[in-house]
Amino acid sequence: MKLPCEIMIWKVLPALKARISKVLRDRGLSQTEIAKSLGVTPAAVSQYLKGKRGTDYKVPKEMNEMIEVVATSIEKGNNKKLVVFGLCQLCQEIRKRKLSCDLCRAEAGTPEDCTICGTSLTLE
Repeated sequence: MKLPCEIMIWKVLPALKARISKVLRDRGLSQTEIAKSLGVTPAAVSQYLKGKRGTDYKVPKEMNEMIEVVATSIEKGNNKKLVVFGLCQLCQEIRKRKLSCDLCRAEAGTPEDCTICGTSLTLE
């Protein structure tokens, strides 16, 4: 059984890093600068930019504004903590808006009526 977070790590996060890499390249950052800011190798950035990695999930257009915010944070040289926070917020928002449900169903066989990602857990 795959958990939603595993799917996010293996499929969604690489797609987000690929999109951010493309935005940053368009803004003039080098592959080395992008790699350092995302915590990956320059070879990984090269694969993101060539479409060889991070293609298992199509990032919805409604995430563009958040991606731009993260890219701007990186471009301005803001600290790693802020970049990590931005990436985590992107993943959380994708799950909360149920934008990864189809992928989760395909990868983990999650039932149609699954509400895991849009539900808060309370322990009583």
